[in-house]
Amino acid sequence: MLFSTFADELKLDSMRYFGKIISAVALLASAGCVSSRDVSQSLSIDQLLAHASKFDGRAIVVVAYANIEFEVDVLCDVPTPPRTCIWLTYNEEPYETEQDLARYDAVEEKWRAFHGKRVHVRGTFSSGPSGHWGMYPGEISSITGVKLAP
Repeated sequence: MLFSTFADELKLDSMRYFGKIISAVALLASAGCVSSRDVSQSLSIDQLLAHASKFDGRAIVVVAYANIEFEVDVLCDVPTPPRTCIWLTYNEEPYETEQDLARYDAVEEKWRAFHGKRVHVRGTFSSGPSGHWGMYPGEISSITGVKLAP
């Protein structure tokens, strides 16, 4: 049939409108899921560890002192470990070739500039034994940002 009836047009318009509403709801729901996993406030090491299960697997911002030394890459609540600290994994790339070594050294040099300084680090927190021989109660990895803290 070449011509549709008014009722058919009304049904088609209603379906388009309903589809737009469903799309908008789905978009808002997915945006809510992303933002609920991200913590916008800065946490101290003590706050983070006091609520470790709450933050496990979540994106966080932690304010702490960076300690970058051989087998002791950690973030601590005071400038000198071994006070309360968490392991810091700032280089998760493979370490197998000469190019990997050069890249690793460059990243490590960047982080050494933060040694002994108070920093804001944005990354993903994992609760549980971490780091050198599992000595630390948690870890921050998948780093997406670091800067000096005031």
